[in-house]
Amino acid sequence: MDTLRQPERGPVSRLGLDVETWIDGGRAVVEVSGEVDCYSVPLLREELAQLAAPRPLRIAVVMERVSFLDSAGIGVLIGALKRARATGGRVALVGCSPHVGSMVRTMGLDKVFGLHADLEAALAWLDAR
Repeated sequence: MDTLRQPERGPVSRLGLDVETWIDGGRAVVEVSGEVDCYSVPLLREELAQLAAPRPLRIAVVMERVSFLDSAGIGVLIGALKRARATGGRVALVGCSPHVGSMVRTMGLDKVFGLHADLEAALAWLDAR
């Protein structure tokens, strides 16, 4: 699948966390790299809150390069999910490490987020509804 990247903003970095966002066919893609913890999570929260994607809000959060995720990060992802659902949309998590995927499943969040191995599958899932 060819991905058409229409940058939302350039990549932003803070405290070991890098976030880059773009729009792909009306879906927001948020690529996250580094550690998502109580110190760096405000950057992710800001980037997710500023998304200007069309409604319904469909977000793919690419987490292939996330090395750590704590409860503050989970809280931000849940906030994005609530915002997306309020518009009739949803959120897909892409390429979670075994640690992150295990945490998401243990908390039962795999029932509310779409968990996908790659971006193509996540975008297809976002479009299915």
